[in-house]
Amino acid sequence: MNRESVNITIVTYSEISRDIAQIFFGTMVVGSYIEKGNLFIISLGIFLSLSFWYLSIRLIKSLHGNTQY
Repeated sequence: MNRESVNITIVTYSEISRDIAQIFFGTMVVGSYIEKGNLFIISLGIFLSLSFWYLSIRLIKSLHGNTQY
C-alpha cells in the first residue's frame, strides 16, 4: 500500500469510529434518558461514546504525528 491509500484508510476508520460513538450516544444515552432508563445503560453509553470518540481523535492525530494543536 502506498502512503496515500494508508492515509485514506486511517481517515475512513476514524470516521467510522466517530459514527459508532454517535450511535452509542444517541441510542444508549439520549434514548435511555428520554425513556427514564437504567442509569447503568446511560453510564455505559457515555463510556462507549467517549471511547470511540477518543479512538477517532487518536487515529487522526496519528496521521499528523505528534503535532501540538
